[in-house]
Amino acid sequence: MTPAKWAALGKANAARRTCPQCRADAGYVLPAELGVCVPCAYPDDEQRAA
Repeated sequence: MTPAKWAALGKANAARRTCPQCRADAGYVLPAELGVCVPCAYPDDEQRAA
């Protein structure tokens, strides 16, 4: 692969990890069925865990 292809692949993977709601990098590929990161999808669960 060329350096440009590696760069494009890196950007595509980063986009798959970025939550559209909070704009944070989740560190994992966002589940397609949720469309957002887990904390954004289930905000009440975060408060119960604390």
